[in-house]
Amino acid sequence: MYFDEGSLNELFGSFNIERSDIFNIDETSMFHHNYKTKNQISTLEFDYETCRLKVLTYDSAQYLYQSKRRGLLSGPEEEERVRLSSDPFAAGMVNTDNFVNKADEWYTIDIDLAFKCNWLKFKQNEHFADELLRTGRKFIVYPGTRGNKDWSDITAKILMIIREDLRRQAERKD
Repeated sequence: MYFDEGSLNELFGSFNIERSDIFNIDETSMFHHNYKTKNQISTLEFDYETCRLKVLTYDSAQYLYQSKRRGLLSGPEEEERVRLSSDPFAAGMVNTDNFVNKADEWYTIDIDLAFKCNWLKFKQNEHFADELLRTGRKFIVYPGTRGNKDWSDITAKILMIIREDLRRQAERKD
């Protein structure tokens, strides 16, 4: 499935979320996109130089997101610099020309990429998934708005959609 703001809102609207019961996420929470643990997310990617598959690891959903963002806007050779940086947000920044030239392309995939980065985080880390499921059907509130979109609202919806997916998968196993 591909996610943009419309499809995210449509799917979110179909869930039974208890809006009066709030779960607040702070910046130190494991649910936050910046929450960092060694090799938190693994991806399998094709290396065009060697014509082989390679496994890459990222320490957070933010590292993966910013790495892919920088790769799209500045070229794939820039992804590795972000992946290995100490500050993925700063390393993910690109010059204005690169951004302006590819802004339309970027804005067609930014929400989808954010969803997939978070989905990988919870699918590859069972203890994160278990904690997300423990929030029940509470309405998740994410801190602060960043940039030109209401990313706090978008990220909260992403987490609640992932939680519902995890819940349904767990029910099918039982």
